[in-house]
Amino acid sequence: MKQNLLIIDINPFGALTDSVKWVEYLKGEWNITMICFAAKDGSKAKGKGFKLIQLRNFHKRQIKALCFLLYTIIYLIFYKGKIVVEYFPTCEIYKRLFPWKRMLVDVRTLSVSNDESVRNLHNARLVKACSSYDKVTAISEGVANQMSLPNTSVLPLGSDVISSTDKIFTDAVRLIYVGTFTNRQIERTIEGVVAFHREHPKVPIIYRIIGYGTNNEERLFRKIIEKHAAADYIKFIGKVAHDNLKPYFDNSNVGLSFVPITDYYNDQPPTKTYEYCLSGIYCIATATTVNKSLINSQNGILINDTAQAIKYGIEHFWSNREKLCSTEIHKSLQECTWKNIVINKFSPILKSL
Repeated sequence: MKQNLLIIDINPFGALTDSVKWVEYLKGEWNITMICFAAKDGSKAKGKGFKLIQLRNFHKRQIKALCFLLYTIIYLIFYKGKIVVEYFPTCEIYKRLFPWKRMLVDVRTLSVSNDESVRNLHNARLVKACSSYDKVTAISEGVANQMSLPNTSVLPLGSDVISSTDKIFTDAVRLIYVGTFTNRQIERTIEGVVAFHREHPKVPIIYRIIGYGTNNEERLFRKIIEKHAAADYIKFIGKVAHDNLKPYFDNSNVGLSFVPITDYYNDQPPTKTYEYCLSGIYCIATATTVNKSLINSQNGILINDTAQAIKYGIEHFWSNREKLCSTEIHKSLQECTWKNIVINKFSPILKSL
């Protein structure tokens, strides 16, 4: 007989890939109900094989938060089963009101603000809120260590296999960046690619930049590309829906996992590292603590967070391209698929709750 599982996530369904994948792979053994917001445009997703309750997404933050809390509190009064809460400020109210109910709180990120005082305040509030829960899950060992709470388990990030095509590494450098632009200093990757092309003009190279950020960031990227007359080999594509990424991954053989090396990014797993490697794409990754645990000589290279380091990373790839194997790159992180993580890590944690 299936047990009941309630997931409370203040994000609209689909905004957080993790909770979508939890539902996808847990619904076979749990009766799942998920409470979240509808999308800001009012559209609602459909829950297949589970109950999806989507609340109106008000524009005013205070009204939005109050309505969410009131609805979920009333729902909890009558609910019987295990509960997972995706952390949000004030979520500790659930455990205060229902201390006898078995609840787990999940933390996907600590603060990544540039302001240290803001980071410290946010993280202190987060730790205090999570301390009242029966169990805590954290996205990485580093985040768990920073929180330093008992009953904490690591529930790592995962990825699906976006592309299964066998990658060819010997004919050209087909470089891709996928992800957010905000506070990532992606302009350094552009400068690094330009420097490589100038020094190795006979090496065929194309760099596709996919993602989203502020208008100012996107203008800056276009300006740098224009300044270096690099539009023929650096393509700024912009935002692409996750479901539409496959053709870009099929046609890439090197991926950039470029995250500034700072205290606040160090323990945050970059989704792109998993996505590249599981798709058999060689990964040039900045040497954060998490990337150090994922990247090896088989699947990529660790670099500093500078333009010169990007150039070096591409040179290293090109010098070693004959030794690379797409299948071996995929195998290096095959345990990091969402299916493996949910079934082999999250499910046992829930059963022990």
